[in-house]
Amino acid sequence: MSHRTTFSLDDDTVEALRRLARQWNTSQAGVIRRAVRAAAEQSEIRMTPQQAIASFRAGAVPMDAGQLQIIMAQAREARIEADEGRP
Repeated sequence: MSHRTTFSLDDDTVEALRRLARQWNTSQAGVIRRAVRAAAEQSEIRMTPQQAIASFRAGAVPMDAGQLQIIMAQAREARIEADEGRP
């Protein structure tokens, strides 16, 4: 089943959409379907902050020190919240 949908896109997004359609040899709708599918799959593969830190330390996650600091702060906050919920 297919659904017709209307979107308002800025000029840069329209140009990127057209460029990807040409590169991927598909329609603009095909680009959107592929991008939405990829985003949905990626959102299902969420790591906990602890997993991200472990992956980074193992060299599996390319990120800079600033990104690592953000993840470490999130992990610290999660630990504090978990500790506050304990009797």
